[in-house]
Amino acid sequence: MKEHIKKIKSDIAEIKKALVIKTPTHFSWAHLAAAFIGALILGQTFVLKGLLYDVSYSLTALHIVAIILITIFVLSIEIYYIGYRRIQVKSKRHFGQFWLKRISTYLIIAFLVSFGLIFLYNMNSTLIHTLKIAVAMSFPCAVGASLADLVERY
Repeated sequence: MKEHIKKIKSDIAEIKKALVIKTPTHFSWAHLAAAFIGALILGQTFVLKGLLYDVSYSLTALHIVAIILITIFVLSIEIYYIGYRRIQVKSKRHFGQFWLKRISTYLIIAFLVSFGLIFLYNMNSTLIHTLKIAVAMSFPCAVGASLADLVERY
């Protein structure tokens, strides 16, 4: 009888872990596909705005650095609070490794999608202006890429 009770307790713990706590899984191809789709959907809404094209002309180096730093900051908060905080055994999955994999993936996907959308909608003029548009679009694309983790959580 005690063995059955122990088995039921362990089953309940596993169900709680899977349904309530939702411990983040390791990065997979499914995560990459979901991140690409999220970046594409959110980036798509911004690329069609003529204001993005006009505003990107006036971006200075300070604006570009600020956009990149704010993007990294917002993604880091999302990675910690939505992802890393749910990990039960933090000694096995260190934050630095967890963070680096995700932030680099989200930023690479964000810039790839940004450049892809710029090319697709023929928004490229000069190299500098194209880079400015890509940086301006990288923030919504990066947030879109990270939304897959948020949706998976809730």
